[in-house]
Amino acid sequence: GENPFKYFQNISGMVFGNQAFTSGTFYGWVVSGFVFHFLATLLISVIYFFAYQNVNKILHNKFLIGIIYGLTAWLLINFLIAPIITKTSIVLNLGKTTIAALIFIAAIGLPVALLANRFYSKKN
Repeated sequence: GENPFKYFQNISGMVFGNQAFTSGTFYGWVVSGFVFHFLATLLISVIYFFAYQNVNKILHNKFLIGIIYGLTAWLLINFLIAPIITKTSIVLNLGKTTIAALIFIAAIGLPVALLANRFYSKKN
């Protein structure tokens, strides 16, 4: 398979363009991409965390909220943010798309929903 660190270099490429592939060190660009990835994930999670109470008033199910949030985050990144940054359109591959969406649900959507639910349940 492909080098998994290449993913983070590609994120650097979204921000810095071709420079991420033609200059500097590979691992320098990997670290840069990881930092951007982390900051984007953190920002999306913080926004969602503060919106959780309002969404919970409508849906009343932390698991459903987590699934919807994970899918929403995936859709925003893949159909809005990445195309704007890269100036290209997304090419969908059903297998990879499904795996990526499930990763967003499992790694971001559900954990943030459960943490927000726990936080706001203790607060009330």
